[in-house]
Amino acid sequence: MIRVSSQIDSNFISVVGNLLIHFELTFHFCVPDLLDPIGPQIKFSSATQSSTYTSLAYSIAHIADKAIDGNTDGSTGSFTHTDTESNPWWEGQLERLAIITKISVYNTKNYQDRIKGFYLQIYRDGEEQKVFQFQDASDSGEERYDIYPNIAGSKVKIGLSGDNKILHFAEVEVFGYTLQE
Repeated sequence: MIRVSSQIDSNFISVVGNLLIHFELTFHFCVPDLLDPIGPQIKFSSATQSSTYTSLAYSIAHIADKAIDGNTDGSTGSFTHTDTESNPWWEGQLERLAIITKISVYNTKNYQDRIKGFYLQIYRDGEEQKVFQFQDASDSGEERYDIYPNIAGSKVKIGLSGDNKILHFAEVEVFGYTLQE
């Protein structure tokens, strides 16, 4: 990754009446990596969901953290899964406020229809910034959904609207540039 940082110093002298005024301005700026406009992957600090389904056959709890464990194929029980409920949701808190350039949501290999019609919300300091609604034309759901929001955010929420729904997907990845607070 290439980062370019620069500093510009300027000196100004101004004459106002009989007074000579001298002041300096310093500007600091950083140019994001021009070879990678999407940016690096941003880590989540935590994840929660509306409910957790536990597979009795395999004694596996499909907790919210399974969607941020780095496994994008959803194999070996590595996926998040809610119980059947009204308006299920999953949300992940980013480690830092960031300019979010891309979000990838990976579907599971089985039961791909359980994410069809999902919405994705981005929050900054608890305030909703942007909502994306996906109306999937396929019968089963896509393998991966890529969203390019280009907005500052600190939390990502994925959900389904309606009754008797199960939210079930493999992974969420967020890319961009973290901001200093």
